Amino acid sequence: MRFHDVDYANNNYPIVDVVYPGNDFTKAIVNKLLEFAKTGYPIVLAKDMVAHPEKVFNYEDIFKYDFEDVISPGIDSASYVYELFETLFNKKSPSLFFELQVSKKQNRLLAEALTIKKFTIDVIPPLEYVDRTIDKNKDLPDSKVYINGNGGGDKTITFNLKINSNNDNKYIVKAYVDINADGKFVAEEELDGLQVYDKTTGKYVRYNNLVKDHQYVIERSIEEYVGAIPWSLDVIDSTSYDEATKDYIVRCNEKGLCAIKATEKKDVNVLQITTDEFKNPKNGEKWNHTTICLPTDEEIAEAKKYNKEHDITEDITAATKDSFFTADNCKTITTTQGNIDNLRKNASRFYYYMKQLNEFNIHITRVDGTKYQEEAVKDNKYLMQFDMVIVGFSDVYSDITEELALKQLENFINEGRTVLFTHDTTSYLNMNLEDANVTNLWNGWKQKEDGAWWGYNINKYYRSIVGMDRYDVMDNHGKLGKVKDSADKVYIPGAKKPSDESTSTYDENLVYTNKYDNDAATPTRNSSIDITHGTSVDKTTRALNQGFTKYICFNDQKTSGWASCSSITQTNYGQIVGYPYTLGKNITVAKTHSQYYQLDLEDDDIVVWYTMSNEKDNNPNSGSKSLYKTKNDVRNNYYIYNKGNITYSGVGHDDGVTEDEAKLFVNTMVAAYNATIRASVPVLTNSDKSSDNSNGDYLYVDYDATANQDNAEPFGEGIIKKGNDYYKRAYFTVKNNSIVLNKTMLIQYYPVIETDEGEVVLDGHYYKDEDGETKSVPYKPLYLTVYEYEDKGDTGTQLSNSTQKVKIEDKYAEPLTGTLVNANGNYYVDIPIDDAYYQSEGISYTDDKGKTYDFKALGSNGKLMLRAEVVMKYGKIQDSHVPLVGYRDVSVVKRGNFALD
Repeated sequence: MRFHDVDYANNNYPIVDVVYPGNDFTKAIVNKLLEFAKTGYPIVLAKDMVAHPEKVFNYEDIFKYDFEDVISPGIDSASYVYELFETLFNKKSPSLFFELQVSKKQNRLLAEALTIKKFTIDVIPPLEYVDRTIDKNKDLPDSKVYINGNGGGDKTITFNLKINSNNDNKYIVKAYVDINADGKFVAEEELDGLQVYDKTTGKYVRYNNLVKDHQYVIERSIEEYVGAIPWSLDVIDSTSYDEATKDYIVRCNEKGLCAIKATEKKDVNVLQITTDEFKNPKNGEKWNHTTICLPTDEEIAEAKKYNKEHDITEDITAATKDSFFTADNCKTITTTQGNIDNLRKNASRFYYYMKQLNEFNIHITRVDGTKYQEEAVKDNKYLMQFDMVIVGFSDVYSDITEELALKQLENFINEGRTVLFTHDTTSYLNMNLEDANVTNLWNGWKQKEDGAWWGYNINKYYRSIVGMDRYDVMDNHGKLGKVKDSADKVYIPGAKKPSDESTSTYDENLVYTNKYDNDAATPTRNSSIDITHGTSVDKTTRALNQGFTKYICFNDQKTSGWASCSSITQTNYGQIVGYPYTLGKNITVAKTHSQYYQLDLEDDDIVVWYTMSNEKDNNPNSGSKSLYKTKNDVRNNYYIYNKGNITYSGVGHDDGVTEDEAKLFVNTMVAAYNATIRASVPVLTNSDKSSDNSNGDYLYVDYDATANQDNAEPFGEGIIKKGNDYYKRAYFTVKNNSIVLNKTMLIQYYPVIETDEGEVVLDGHYYKDEDGETKSVPYKPLYLTVYEYEDKGDTGTQLSNSTQKVKIEDKYAEPLTGTLVNANGNYYVDIPIDDAYYQSEGISYTDDKGKTYDFKALGSNGKLMLRAEVVMKYGKIQDSHVPLVGYRDVSVVKRGNFALD
């Protein structure tokens, strides 16, 4: 293509040749396909990938050729497609087939590969969620929409499963919930604590002990949660573990979306940070690019008052849906550039679809960039009151320049909270204005006067975080050697990638350099677009080495204007496009255009939901006929995508919003809801357990009442003798009904000290003195050895203690030591019931008044009390959250130890 180093002021358009950024597999996709090939499933290559197919395919054994004679010359040897083909070919993979290769042998091998699948699954899933705003669903009752729609409080997801197989392998079942609505089902989102009931045998079984042909019911209770539950049920062949990938490679799965109805609406608090004003240097007038103002509670109240206290959903008509906010009742929604009527129409549409929600009340706080920065400087926890932050919406966003405000937003992201960046919050500008020496940008607009040098600081802080730094330029600027550490590299086209990276097929200076050619022509919009703390002097490679989209290259041609688009196509399905509003495969949006950087698709966190499309765009002057004709070009033409808890959207270029766009972004706001996280608790499973009505369980130690009291030996269930010492074996699991991302659970035990009157004075970590004041104490936990077991009666596997850095207020010492457990495991501990054990451990406490409390096993009151405590750390960055603590008090009580008259 032609690249223009444009000097608009002097009408100077020097032309150089550069390369469009190409489409290719990613390294991650290559690895997945190679893993797929290990299973024996077929991979068929199209005829266009092979040189001289009319000759090659006349032979049965294609592997007798050299690879260079087979591969099509049209496949770039620097591409990952080439790498995949070469790897499969050189390994003579039995999974490799070719489109036109026909022979009896090949037909037989392909048929075998197609039928190699070792098992299938029949699944009756939880009730699928449906959108009742769609006409055909509008009369459906709750029982046809929600899994708890029958009016009960049961929040249990249930699967019925049958495994069909020709072998007798054991199978593992796992369930996942997409907690952060990013479209991924990752290990951290696995639901623990599955209850697996074998209807065929009438018994409960472990999650990793399923067999073919049995009928299973799989259940998981989910408390304190409402809204969408995107789920995946995976069944895994336990014999298919692959050492190279450290994973199982033969599996089946089903995916779906169910929902839980709320008994009362949950609040979702959203902060919208709008753009600041710009100044027009030609006439001094200020103007504002804001295109969407989400309505605040105050604006809603004022509009209701104007509408005689009628809300937008009452006796709704097409007119009121689009005109609930007017100049008379909402003077705070305004702009100096866009159409104010459209701005209020947008607010009405958003509010209408926010108000329709059954489970959520969305509350908007709206501030401009200056106000946000002032609040962030005053209060370093300003953002913590919100569930979600929206940066935008506008055409050209004015930037955030205050470092404390930028860092607070970065911390908000790192906490795992939801942030939506919108159209033009990033830009092609990656050089500090003071260093750029720019005189002209847009037809004579002087950047140092009007402030339209936008997006530099957001690029600097967030370009990598939001997945727009394909070649790790922002992470590694000035570090020339770091290019080899990047997942994606700027390879020289046609230069084959070496397998060991010992020889370079790429120029590190194309990406990372601190040079800048000060003798070159004054940099304008295009010659400065790829400067990131220094740039390559070679202008012919700039757009490529920075990872710019085709949109940037297209606009530099200046052949047919700015390439706009008003149609988007769905590329993935998940919560954001399915709940509470279900969106179509192709929808119309307000006019917009591609953004500036290609996505770093080597980052497995990225999921693109919609891409720009020309399917509904008939404007011959828009440029979309060429730029957006490649269907589902997620690298260049993304419209909305997730990277973990970050969403980026192309909405905001135009001040018109379609109804589907309003639905889509209400979905995005709902996805920001964070369910209440409940503490995990230990659950005793001994058959001789009894429980009180609070947090107490009782286990019993029996003695022979006819024996001499001094010589009586304990007996009964769970009594273990090791040497001369006796123990009571306590079996337990860990109950966790929360949906929580990335958790670590640590169990530990504390003796509970009682007075002679039976009053508990020391409860694990603190005690009440004689004045009734609670005081924290440095108290020693009881380090019981935890074992994991398969069946009761078996000797389990001993687990080692782990030390975790934990601090909750001032009650918990750090570090904290215990045993790491999970809700899928079965565990036991052997509790010593001899005084000698505790005396040797020295478990006693002397308070600040000199009173000593001693702990004795099965003391005079016949009871030994322990607190079994589970400390749960959770979240993307676990140390950023206060850990949750769940506990049970376990009393070991002796029975039968009495004297007869």
